[in-house]
Amino acid sequence: MEIQLPEMDSPLALGAPAKPLRPMKEIVVTLKELEKRVKIIQDVEEIKKMHRYYIFCFSKRQWKEMIDCFSEDAVAEIGDHGVWKGKDKIAILISEVIAGRNLKIKPKGGHILINPIITVEGDTAKGDWFLSRFIYDYNSPGGPAPKLDRGRYDCEYVREHGKWKFSYLKWIFPWPGPE
Repeated sequence: MEIQLPEMDSPLALGAPAKPLRPMKEIVVTLKELEKRVKIIQDVEEIKKMHRYYIFCFSKRQWKEMIDCFSEDAVAEIGDHGVWKGKDKIAILISEVIAGRNLKIKPKGGHILINPIITVEGDTAKGDWFLSRFIYDYNSPGGPAPKLDRGRYDCEYVREHGKWKFSYLKWIFPWPGPE
C-alpha cells in the first residue's frame, strides 16, 4: 500500500509555508458581520417565541396575555371582525368579541403554527405563518366530530421596550380561500 503525502504547498503538509495572515481590518469587519447575523437569528427566534406564545394563550383562553403581545399602536384584522387600531381597541376585540365567541366552543383541539418566513430589519420585522387548528363540530349527527381548519397569519412586528410585539396582525381564514 502506498501513502501519498500532500503537495508541499498544501496546508496539510508538514512544514508547508503558512498562508499570509489577513489584515486585522478585514477580520474586524468579518466579526461585525457575524455579530449582525447572530443578532438577526436571535431576533427571529424571539419573534417565533412571541408568536407561539400568542397562539398558546389563545388555546388556553388567556386573553390578557394575548393582548400583551401587541404594541401600543398595533393594528389587527382577525377573520371577519374588521380592522381594529390601537392596543386598547384590540383588547376589546380579544377580551370581548373573540372571547365571547369562544365561550360557546368547548376548548378541545389545538393549534399548530408552522412554516414561518420572517425577515428582520433593525427594530421591525415581517412574518408569514400557516396555522392549522383542530376544532370539533358539536352539532354533528354522530356526536362531536374533529375537523382540521387552516389559516394564514400575515404579520409585522416591532421591538418595543426591548421586546418583540405585533404591530400588525392579519388572520386570514380559511386559507387558501375558495377558488
